Amino acid sequence: MSNYAETKKELDRIRNEYGCKGEVLFRTAIQYVVDCGQQNFSDNEWVKEQLDIVDKKHDASDREKKTRFIGRDFEKAKASLDEAIVLGENNLHEEKVRDAMPSIYGNLGSLYGLLQQPNEAIPWEERAVEAYRQLDQSDEVVQGSLAQMLSNLAFSYRNCANTKAVDIYYEALEILDNLCDKYPECYRPQYLLVLSNLCEFFAAYRVHDHDNTLLDLALEGYQEALEGYRELSVTNPKVYRTALITTLQSLSSLYNIKEQYDKAEECINEAEQIVRELEQANPGSYPHLVISSLQGKIEFYIMTKQFDKAQTVIVEAENLCRCSFAENDMTGRLCLMKVLQLKLIKCEECNELHAFMAIADEGIALCNSMISASPVYKKENDLYNDETNPNAKKIICVETGEVFDCIKFAIEKYNIKDHSNMSAALKHPIRTAGGCHWVDYSD
Repeated sequence: MSNYAETKKELDRIRNEYGCKGEVLFRTAIQYVVDCGQQNFSDNEWVKEQLDIVDKKHDASDREKKTRFIGRDFEKAKASLDEAIVLGENNLHEEKVRDAMPSIYGNLGSLYGLLQQPNEAIPWEERAVEAYRQLDQSDEVVQGSLAQMLSNLAFSYRNCANTKAVDIYYEALEILDNLCDKYPECYRPQYLLVLSNLCEFFAAYRVHDHDNTLLDLALEGYQEALEGYRELSVTNPKVYRTALITTLQSLSSLYNIKEQYDKAEECINEAEQIVRELEQANPGSYPHLVISSLQGKIEFYIMTKQFDKAQTVIVEAENLCRCSFAENDMTGRLCLMKVLQLKLIKCEECNELHAFMAIADEGIALCNSMISASPVYKKENDLYNDETNPNAKKIICVETGEVFDCIKFAIEKYNIKDHSNMSAALKHPIRTAGGCHWVDYSD
């Protein structure tokens, strides 16, 4: 949400409508506002005030946990959540504790999600789902929280490329669809978001689809989402126009794949028109949307073999990426990476081999800089230091049986240039690095 006054109003409505029973939902809502999509949320005084209000009804450790979580102090947040889980599970005879446990389990799952560790997130999200199922299912608040947790669980399975996500998404959608009948203003946006996530999963898995079933399901779902976001944009354009743009761009990509280029162009033009209106109202405030709109045009021109037009837009998008964001801005890097990917496709289609190699090298360097900037990589990077590091661990090459005192030595001997390949191989036994399989070794 970009309209912070409306955000506060909605959160206050949640508290007032559900009273003390809604405090868990209210705290979760604050967390969502700050952590999930409100990158520009700057009203820190208001957040502090709300946490202070919650603190009057809950112990200090809970407030400390929330503050640490919002502050991205992951290790302290995990320690606080672990402590809360132990205390909670020892006091399940208290109703307020039972009501709070699903949220605590879910918060720990969300923490692992933020650390990009979906395999670690899944067990806690599953516990949260089961805990919600034990609560009063006639309570719409419980049902809404269950749907949200199912959506989180599905997202984690999706990040593990596990098709269990599909059934979980469908269950969440069924719950939200029923809630929309009574409270459309509250649950309709959540329904559309979950539907869009499911469509994105279908679109990603279409490469395994031999009869276009998944592609058709994705198109059908996105069309429903498009109509929903159009309706919401009429009453609240500031909040839902971005989702409308994203949905149009997703539909355009799928229409390109189906070679329905007229429909693809219609979606591109409509999205571009909305972006242009936003940019005119607030110049320079939406560079990521402008670049995304240009990316849609590039993709369309490449698919329709209009390579000269594609090149013109590529230059415009690339310049905008480099000029609109700070050098270390992750959003800017992601936008540039997407432009470079499209540029590679264009070079490949036009047999521009030398240009292809130069762009590939730049893309690899950019990707490595993004990896090194992530908190997950920084935490794991200690494992790559030499044997004097107490965090260093021994590993063994499955094929040769050779044991290395630390990962760094194995990387150097096998000339593994991309360290992330070794991380992936150690986490996933079927993956290889340097042409070999690797596992942890204990003496």
